[in-house]
Amino acid sequence: MDRKIRYTLSIAVIVLLLASFFIFIPMYLFPPGLLISEPNFLLRPDGRVIKIDVENRGLGAIELNRLFIDGTPILTWLPEKIILEKGEETSITISYHWLPEKIYNIDVYALPDTHGYIEAESPVIEPNITLQLGNCTVQEIDGVKIVSVPYEIESLANDWIHVILFTYQYYEKYPRPLYVFYDPVFMAPSSIERASAFTELALNYGISAQRVNYTVLEAIGKVRPPAMIIFFDPLMDWLGKEVHDALPAVVLDPDEDGHVRDDSAYGKSLLYDWMYDDGLILVTIGSTQPHKYILYTDGRVNFNLDSFKWSDASFFLTSGGEESELFRGNFGIGDYTPTRITSSLGIERWWSLQAFDKDSMTNEGIEFYSYGDYNLPYQGDLYNLTLPAFVRVGGGGWLALGDDYNQMSDEKVIHDLMMILLHAPWDSIWIPYGWYWDNSAKFYQTQGAEFCVDGTLNTEGIPSHIIDMLTVRVLAIAYNSDYNEILIQEKFIYLS
Repeated sequence: MDRKIRYTLSIAVIVLLLASFFIFIPMYLFPPGLLISEPNFLLRPDGRVIKIDVENRGLGAIELNRLFIDGTPILTWLPEKIILEKGEETSITISYHWLPEKIYNIDVYALPDTHGYIEAESPVIEPNITLQLGNCTVQEIDGVKIVSVPYEIESLANDWIHVILFTYQYYEKYPRPLYVFYDPVFMAPSSIERASAFTELALNYGISAQRVNYTVLEAIGKVRPPAMIIFFDPLMDWLGKEVHDALPAVVLDPDEDGHVRDDSAYGKSLLYDWMYDDGLILVTIGSTQPHKYILYTDGRVNFNLDSFKWSDASFFLTSGGEESELFRGNFGIGDYTPTRITSSLGIERWWSLQAFDKDSMTNEGIEFYSYGDYNLPYQGDLYNLTLPAFVRVGGGGWLALGDDYNQMSDEKVIHDLMMILLHAPWDSIWIPYGWYWDNSAKFYQTQGAEFCVDGTLNTEGIPSHIIDMLTVRVLAIAYNSDYNEILIQEKFIYLS
């Protein structure tokens, strides 16, 4: 009897073990709940999405009802089916601006009390942009010419695209090195911050901006190569005090005698000679009278002994005469009127105590390109002023960007400077008064996804009698925030 009981008990134990194996082992290997497939991270025309497949591994029907990414509830998800029977699958599309090379935790919940989870890493993104131009046409109507350029753009993973049309009488890129005066010993902290921001942004645009200190600037000044040099105002003296309207002696008064005109073959300034003879592009940000004070190697600051007027930079830095009145201002520069070029480049109003007088420069035969119009009523007269402005000086020139930019953010200051550098009037023979009609632009928000667009850029009507040949230049500028990267495509069309 005891043997029969033991035998029966043994058989029962074996049956229970087998039952456990066939019931619990599958449940361990394939637990009930939601099984989530490896996500697909996609770039689509409507934005970035994540696609997953889920399978109901439970014992009955379930209803999908919640989805989380990294613990944050997501409302923009769309399953192909909400109710899943046992063993049934469905796809879920999640509209989510995912970032490249990042690990995401995705949780999906269903009723009754069902959950699925997966961890996945998003892929690397390679942002790109392509620009194609169609047949450029020039339509002449009532004495004006309108230039039209069809374009097609394809973009991947960029946040925005800025496409700009420039027309010139002639354009040829000249390979000038770009230097930025950068010396914490001789520059105010605010100027160092702006110079740092500019050089970093320039790299994003593919522009190599070399920082040069006082010693290196001195060596460059002795050679006088065709170059572009940018100065941010204010500088700083040996006591740590800010010095406005000043430049280093090595480019203004190299013999350190306090006089500027004796260093010039033209009786103006060393910088004028460098611009006129050797193609220097001088860029001053924060001062329209940068010649007033001289900062020496020991940190001393002296007044320019040859400067006798409140605003005589036009004599020292342009082709204006000693009695020229090329600057006007009355504790401001009047009412602002944006021009077509300012809209195309996205340049805002610049604040300044004085600006270039367009009528005076025209009367003296001084070539300039304007980036903003101002009307200043003063003592019964109305003056037409401009700022920022590039003034041609022989083979080079001076780009002045105002003397009171404290009302602008550093980002906006640097943006406007960068856009003018891209326009590069110094490398061109521009169309007279071209800021009113020689350009056009469009801007697209592209959601960091796949984007295609075609359109046409049209200039304003350009008076036919002032142009005979045309160089058409189109830039497509794209920004990708994932890698903080700027992509630029450039195309040319030459018309005769």
